[in-house]
Amino acid sequence: MSFFVGDREFHEGVRRAWVNSPISHTRTCVTWSILNGEAPCVDIRHGSAGAAFAVGLHELHRLRRRLARVSPRRLDPHCAVTAAVDERAEQLVAVAGYQQKLEAARAARLRRVVVPASSYERSDFPASPVRVVPAATVSQAVQRARRRPNPAFVALMLVLATLLAGTGVAVSLGERAVEREQRDQAIGRLVTAADTSRQNDSPDLSSAMRLSTSSYGTFHDAKSRSSLASILSSTRYKGALTGHTSFLNAVAISSDGRVLASGGFDDVVLLWDLGRKPPTQVGRYPLDKPDYIEKVDFATGRPLLAVGTSEDVFLVDVSRADKPTTVAHIAGRGVLDFSPDGQTLLVGNTLWNVIDADDPRPVGYLIGGPVESADDVSDVAFAPDGRTVAAASIDSIRFWDVTDAAAPVMRGKALTDIPGQVRALAFAPDGGTLAVAAKNVLRWSLPESGEPRRLEPDLVIPEASPKSVAYSPDGQVLAAAGGNSSTYVPISEGNNSVYLWDVMDEAEPRQLSMPLAGHGGEIKAIAFSPDGKTVASASYDKSIVLWDLSGAGLPVRVGSIPPGGGVLSADGRLLATTADGDKVVVWDIADPAKPRALDVLVGANEIFEFSPDGRSLVTRAAENSTAIIWVLDDRSSSRGAMGLSIPVSGIRSADFSADGDLLAIGGDGVTVWDVSDPRMTPFLIARMPSDGKDENESMLVAFSGHGEKLVTAHPDGRVEIWEGADFGQLTGTIRVATSGALTSLSFSPETNTLAMAGLPMGGGGEVFLVDIRRPGEPYQRTVIRTSFVVGDVAISPSGEYVVASGDDGTTGLWTLADQDVARELVQLPELGGGIFLSRDGLTMAVGGTLWDMAELDRLLRDPLPYACGRGGGGLGASLWDRYASPIRYREVCEA
Repeated sequence: MSFFVGDREFHEGVRRAWVNSPISHTRTCVTWSILNGEAPCVDIRHGSAGAAFAVGLHELHRLRRRLARVSPRRLDPHCAVTAAVDERAEQLVAVAGYQQKLEAARAARLRRVVVPASSYERSDFPASPVRVVPAATVSQAVQRARRRPNPAFVALMLVLATLLAGTGVAVSLGERAVEREQRDQAIGRLVTAADTSRQNDSPDLSSAMRLSTSSYGTFHDAKSRSSLASILSSTRYKGALTGHTSFLNAVAISSDGRVLASGGFDDVVLLWDLGRKPPTQVGRYPLDKPDYIEKVDFATGRPLLAVGTSEDVFLVDVSRADKPTTVAHIAGRGVLDFSPDGQTLLVGNTLWNVIDADDPRPVGYLIGGPVESADDVSDVAFAPDGRTVAAASIDSIRFWDVTDAAAPVMRGKALTDIPGQVRALAFAPDGGTLAVAAKNVLRWSLPESGEPRRLEPDLVIPEASPKSVAYSPDGQVLAAAGGNSSTYVPISEGNNSVYLWDVMDEAEPRQLSMPLAGHGGEIKAIAFSPDGKTVASASYDKSIVLWDLSGAGLPVRVGSIPPGGGVLSADGRLLATTADGDKVVVWDIADPAKPRALDVLVGANEIFEFSPDGRSLVTRAAENSTAIIWVLDDRSSSRGAMGLSIPVSGIRSADFSADGDLLAIGGDGVTVWDVSDPRMTPFLIARMPSDGKDENESMLVAFSGHGEKLVTAHPDGRVEIWEGADFGQLTGTIRVATSGALTSLSFSPETNTLAMAGLPMGGGGEVFLVDIRRPGEPYQRTVIRTSFVVGDVAISPSGEYVVASGDDGTTGLWTLADQDVARELVQLPELGGGIFLSRDGLTMAVGGTLWDMAELDRLLRDPLPYACGRGGGGLGASLWDRYASPIRYREVCEA
């Protein structure tokens, strides 16, 4: 018997490979022979071995399923796999020392070396007779490492030639255990501190982001990944600008997007360079006397900033942001707005010509209506065409035609009977709509002729009144923010958040994602960047927060489902929807924006499941509660489907096995049907009757990923796992602690995790997550409590996230990377309905909407690039030592 010594990276790679392998919880006995050329290795260093072990374990599983006894064929002895594996032992991760590895391969007379595709793409490998083969995943590496088919070749043990290069000293097992404990403790402190920073009454998102970024960037562990992904997707936080010493009133971004100006009650305007990472203060413009700054605005296409105070307006040259210079002074209260061409400035009720900024001249006055004097004006705004202005008092709004600035002409009637005080105005970029911050966000349609028309509904910020409104440059998004303060006192309680609405359909505005929460005081001003990818908010908490609206890392809405909700096929190309009470329409959604009807199935009123190949569809019969399996022929044209009746009672759920040969139906008991020949009548192979404890009991069903297990769930929380011939062996049971009933069941084949929706007696909802990997030992991982009643639940095939939809239209997503905690990712409001995910998890149908999940998938797999691009970096060395000493500090984001 011989032993070898390996470092931490080696042991972690092997552990990942084993724990995540398909045979880790079987009774398979595996014998390993680790060779370096022809001699056994005694000293294993670095992470390369993890990928090689993963390849061997997957090959062993493939053969174990096909042979009565395990006699695995040997992987190609002339091929080596050199890579690490990620936490789930799925993706190949780059390692160092490829030149030395290729030299070792040449000396060992190997023909091929499998490397991570990411390394292959960015590396210039030295000339060598050894062929370098790229692979992105362990599955691809298995294919690359297999010997060419030779059924007669059988070995008694699995041999992997693992090439390990580099220098270093082997670490004793005792020392490694200490290192592992220190690492786990550091991760725990960092993630706990990040969670605490987010959950305070006044959230410190900057600290939370930096803590999680440093933790994941250093350790690349699942707990830190979960924490960081949650912060990135749920908060959209991009950074905070701090430097003011008192409450803030004003914020603006220059037309080139490079400079941000902010001001408030500390008598100074600060200028920030947004091109730096992180954004940095570069200039200060102090007032020459004590006063507060009411508004700031940049002229379009000019380095000119207007600063409005309670008594004066200053024109400031910001061609050098580090040295702002006063060029002119205008007497009057600083309620102001530049014209779109930057040549006219409206201050209160006076129009100023500022073509020559050194010599501004008054050219016209808004006389009449609610603005007889500048003191009556609460806000002013130019329309995008520059020919119309709106001016508001606290209770009315008036419009003027300023085509001739010297002789403004009042247009139409004033807008009166406005609920609440008018705080702010904003024109849509096309000039067709005016948004008003009052009691709620109000909107008026502005036709070219005729009177303005009030649009419904009002947009509400719960428990707060809006103080600022702004449109995105493309006019698709309307932002509003406010708070609860009626005096110049910061209040952290209440709703100090930025709300976003999609207003493309002005009759049906739709709230986008969750509110952007992170300020500790009410928000007085907001501003979009010129590209619409960032919104800045200035608050009484003395900070400006930047929010990322680029959509990076979020689900992307790609299409609308026809009325009736829908079921998605495994490949994401077919959609079935109900119609007219007794019909099902099958759609081709290869182009999600343009669904194309393929067939109408008459006599069905509820849809359950497509077969894995998309050629069969299970529905409920419209006339009774039996099931119909529809055989769908040609997927590219209208098909004339054939329906086969399945005699079951009270169908409530259905699921196909991975190969599509079996169909399980839950209702009054559970039945399993052989549907391997879609044109033959299905025949019954197994039945699990209801236990009769509840005469109205209706059961839920789901197959495991490969169809070896069948999971059945009773409404009262009892979950049973069946295996063996015809699923006749009960191998595991668990009862989840619901006080009400289970309503939905979903299964992740890659992590063997069940997600179940519960309907508790006390209201709200719950999602239970149960791990069934260990035979006979299912256990509840965690439970997610929701404020909404959960109507449906789906777990992604990879087990990375779970989705729950509510009866109130809310749909929530949580990351499951951390085994112990499900952290919220994002809410998609105003959806609701059934949830269906494609086999790869990259397409989702919820209620009436189709979503592309690829961006979210990328963020969940590796959130570090998103964090470094958005937040600017991790902790400094001193703070790192506070949380993670004695582990050595390192920068996790490139400069």
